[in-house]
Amino acid sequence: MKRLRLELTRDRARYVRSPSEALPSFIRRYAQKFPYIRLFANHCTAWLDSPFSVYIYAENNGIRLRPFALIDIHIDDEFFNQVSIFHDWTNNFTGFEIVDTIKLKINGIFVGHYLPKHKVLLLTDFTHKYDNLTHAYKALKAIVRVLGIDTNWPNCKVEKAKNPKVKIDITLGCDPEFMIRRNTWVRARDVYDSLENPIGCDGAGTQLELRPDPSSNPRIVISNIKRLLKRVKDDGFDVQIANEAPLGGHIHVGFKFGTKVKPVTPSYPLLTAYDDFLGKRTNRLCYREGYGELSSFETKDWGFEYRTPSAAIFAHPEIARISMKIIKNLTKLATKGKQIEYNDPPTEDDYVKIAKLTRKEAAMFLEFINNPPKPPYSILQFWKLKLNNTRRKKTFPLEIIFADEWNHKIANKVADWAKTLRLKKPVKLVLFGLRENRGKVTSGIRVKGYKRISHTYTENDKRKVGIAWHLRQNLDDVAKIFKPLRRYIKINFGG
Repeated sequence: MKRLRLELTRDRARYVRSPSEALPSFIRRYAQKFPYIRLFANHCTAWLDSPFSVYIYAENNGIRLRPFALIDIHIDDEFFNQVSIFHDWTNNFTGFEIVDTIKLKINGIFVGHYLPKHKVLLLTDFTHKYDNLTHAYKALKAIVRVLGIDTNWPNCKVEKAKNPKVKIDITLGCDPEFMIRRNTWVRARDVYDSLENPIGCDGAGTQLELRPDPSSNPRIVISNIKRLLKRVKDDGFDVQIANEAPLGGHIHVGFKFGTKVKPVTPSYPLLTAYDDFLGKRTNRLCYREGYGELSSFETKDWGFEYRTPSAAIFAHPEIARISMKIIKNLTKLATKGKQIEYNDPPTEDDYVKIAKLTRKEAAMFLEFINNPPKPPYSILQFWKLKLNNTRRKKTFPLEIIFADEWNHKIANKVADWAKTLRLKKPVKLVLFGLRENRGKVTSGIRVKGYKRISHTYTENDKRKVGIAWHLRQNLDDVAKIFKPLRRYIKINFGG
């Protein structure tokens, strides 16, 4: 039996701003060891007047680092001599403001800079891998000990948040990830290129990410998800749980204290309950390589995001609703500081008694996690949004031949885009290169910012299109040719 007292915390030292999955776990495990550190940040722009004390893989904000000293710290651990835990360092700290720093190394390996005047550490990404977190703790402990910065950093007490007397409203949201398919796998970024819109892609660009409006009622969130899925289905895509890429089913928990929205850190007992009732049983229902760490969370301005579950919990609307209901009811207990006791793993009775599910909901949830569908499979069937393939006419992908010199990443991006097109008849298009000294010119298509010129290739053969050297080498600009190419195909081939 497990006995836990569920609570919420608001300890400043554990507050984290980060797209990294491992950093929240590092903070949860080790923040209490560093009560004098104010705030941690990961993959954020370094502002010298910000409240953050530790930047892990910071980005430049117009400052130039000028080392006036070098400290090479020795740690008697064979790990530091054989394996580097330090990944990613931004080398472009160049600007008008010059900042004096102490350059830091551990056993001869560069780890970052300390800015004495600003009391800020700029470190490499030492929380990049979960397996390295123990060594990351040793590294940070050695750095603050050698520099003595535990005494000159502003003291920050780690305190447990008192249960407020004001009413606490809890809202739920999510951002599940899926794969989309139209005869073949389609890269989501080529169709829904947004990191903010309700229908978009994740940071890697491969997975479709849905961002439904949040609500205090799980049923409303489910309705919002179904509305977004219908739009994707109407665009002609099947939505699937597959093992082609990691698929996360993150659940958002928002808090409103009276009239104020505040960030909240889940306590370790609350995260343990989340893991036992939901995370452990669902984080491997689909491919999660490198993700799905237990107790993984990320603090937000409105609350926090529980990142352990896989997207498989959103494959079925009822399982998605039940999963969010579990999280909300456990969170309610935490707002009241309740103590709970349950079996490990939780039984059907525990789901009814602790997570406040009905007997039917508990049985349905356990049946799903004990006998889940095996990827790959379409989720539209469960959401009653089946694709009607019987009336669909046979279509053909665009075949592209790359002539002359192309950056391979750009060629792959163009080839992936071509796979998303469905044409009425087979079309083979040759994209040939125009010389660099011609500048920003194209032949056959009109691209914004580029001059259209005549060329014997395109005049004699409509299957050939001339592409500027800049477009064949610049990854950021190649997307400019997609709409002009689509228009060109429609005019010349009726596709």
